[in-house]
Parts: sequence; structure tokens; C-alpha cells
Amino acid sequence: MELIKADMSIAQRKYQSRLNLFIKRLKRPLKLTAETMTNGFTTEQFSNRFRELYPQLWLQISETYEDLNVLNENRVRRHLKPVPNISNPDAFLAERSRTLLAKRREQMKKTETNENAEKLYTKLLEKAQQSKNKTEEIKKELYDLQLLTPEKFEVLQKEYFTLRKSKPLEVDERLNILQEVAKYKSKETVKFLKKIQNCERNYKLQDFAYKALLNMHAPNVWLHRQFRGKMKQTYGLTPQKMQTPQELLRNIKQAKWQKHMSKDIFISHRSTDKDVINKLKDVLNKQGFDCYVDWMYDKEQLPRELSCKETAEVLIERLKQSKALLYVLTEDSLKSLWMPWELGYFSALDRPIYVYKVVELENMPEYVGLYQQVWIENSTLGYKEGDVFIPLKREY
Repeated sequence: MELIKADMSIAQRKYQSRLNLFIKRLKRPLKLTAETMTNGFTTEQFSNRFRELYPQLWLQISETYEDLNVLNENRVRRHLKPVPNISNPDAFLAERSRTLLAKRREQMKKTETNENAEKLYTKLLEKAQQSKNKTEEIKKELYDLQLLTPEKFEVLQKEYFTLRKSKPLEVDERLNILQEVAKYKSKETVKFLKKIQNCERNYKLQDFAYKALLNMHAPNVWLHRQFRGKMKQTYGLTPQKMQTPQELLRNIKQAKWQKHMSKDIFISHRSTDKDVINKLKDVLNKQGFDCYVDWMYDKEQLPRELSCKETAEVLIERLKQSKALLYVLTEDSLKSLWMPWELGYFSALDRPIYVYKVVELENMPEYVGLYQQVWIENSTLGYKEGDVFIPLKREY
């Protein structure tokens, strides 16, 4: 969208400036990609080559387009002028590279060799692989996040904005809701946190949303300036985080939104088996299961050094919120005092229980044989009926 600067609003100038910075970042990658093209190439081949060599930039182009589309829909609904946006990603790439491709085709007419182009392509491909490896390392850093949208996400959004409107001075509960949302990474949760970062006037809540987005490695995250208009009391209030089992238990029992929260699977495990649990959590997330693991989900409120009676009460509430239990059997799990207790309590709830054996044990507890055994095959958790493997599904 081309606008004359004098006719632009403050918001339009801000987003136009961001677009200009983004377009400036694209110049060198586009130039280098064009230099890898050989005789007779097409615009479509160039576009595919750019996606191959710069996958993260291509993803950022697509997400910039989607983010600004959503923003403009909201602005039009509020009778505000739309901010500048790029055209759809393919058209945008073709538009920004038109001159470069014309120059490259002219160069191709003067030379018959593609040797330099092929060398450059090999070099950029190696860098792309390094970037891909770095992306995989970043994904490992997200081990404590659920890579899906919580089942009752609409409840969290509604409760946040209801509190913001009806009880603006109660910033603690709004922070609790943001902490809950920040445990999940998905398009919906990233969109919600960006909305909070854009519209929330309380500086601490805005800052929490910003840091949560950075922790998720979400694209297009900007640190906004502090509000410059007339100050209200709520803008400078500092919300207090829940830091103890007692505070968490009180919130679970008293907060309205907590009554709607549920988990698909409570993973009963030994804390020393973290590598196994990380793998299990990723597998279950891909199958659409929302998992509860105490040192991931309630890590700030349930540290081992603060273990007490309220810790057990919190786990009871989390067991009540769960639709099924997965008992992870390892050599270390036999030393756990908590796991048999969790299994016994959940058995009384008469809900599905599954046992995942990491290793076969000679001294395996007899009660484990009472429950359905599950395996991982082709990165999918499921059980067997005869020789047939049946993936676990969210049917309860």
C-alpha cells in the first residue's frame, strides 16, 4: 500500500516505517538468490529457490501479511484507517525482485557459464542448512511449552477482557491468565499475546506479553513505546506473580476461569526422566493432546524445595482436571513416592489409565498389569490389539 506521508496517521506512519525496514532487510537475500539463477530460469523457479535458501525470511513475509491483514480487519471494524500492508507473499516477492531478475537475465545473455552461480548456490544452501539446524535448536528450547491451543482458550480471552473492563485495578488475575496462555504456543495464543502487547495500557502486563512472545520465538515482535496520554492509576500498577503452592492452590479454587480448565493427559513420572518426558510431550502434542507435567506447567509455583501439603493438594486438583493418566515406567520410577499415590488417586476417579514402559523390568509392580499398555510407533503413541497398532485419540 503506497501512501503519501503527509496524509498518513500516526499508526500508518509507524507500520510504514516497519515495512520499510523489513523491505531493506530483503534486498541482499533477493540479490544473492538472483545471482544463483542459471540460463532460462522463470520467476516461479526464482520464488522456489528463495524459499529453499531463506525459509525463515519467507515465513516472516507470510506471517507479516497475515498479521497486518488481521490488524486491518480490526481497524476497519472500529472505523479506523487501515495501516500499510504488503500484497500477498508471492506477488510481493515478484514485485520486489522484478528489477533484479531483469538484470540477471541480461547478464545471462552475455555469458554461457553457470559455474559461479552454482558455487554461490552451494554456499547459500550450506548456510540454509545451518539456519535450519539453529531452528531445530530453538525448538528444543521450547520444551516447557505446549505446542497447541488450550481447549478452553476462548474462556481465557473472554475472562481477561471482562476483568480489564469491569475490574481494571485487579491486575494480578489478568497476569495469572497471561501466564496460563504463555504456556502454549500456537497461532491463536501468539495472536492473543500480540493483541495484549498492542492494546494493554498496564506497562507490566504489556512487558510480560512481549517477553512471552520472545520466549516463543514469535516473528514480528516489537517493543512498543509507553503510553504518552493522560495517565490512569491502572497503568502503573505492578501485578504480583504466584510463587508458592499455597498461592497456586488458592487461585485454582477461587478463579472463575480455572473451573473451565482441563487437561487431556496427566503424565505421572519421575522427575529424573526429563528426556523421556520431553519426547512424550512432543509426541502427544502432535496428536492434539494437552499434557500436564508439574515441572513444565507449574514450574514457578511447584519447585522441589517448596514441596509441602499444598503441593499434594495442587496435584489432586490437576488430577481432577485431567481426562486420562499416563504412567511412565522406568527404572527410576520405581523409587518414586509420588507416582503410586497419583496412580491410586486417579484409579478412584474411574478414568482411562495408560502405562508406557520405557524399559522392561524384572521387578515390575504387579498393579501395572491392570492398565492398558501403550507404545510409540512412527512418532505416534498408541496401543495394540493383536498385531494391529491403534493410535491414541481424544475420544474421552
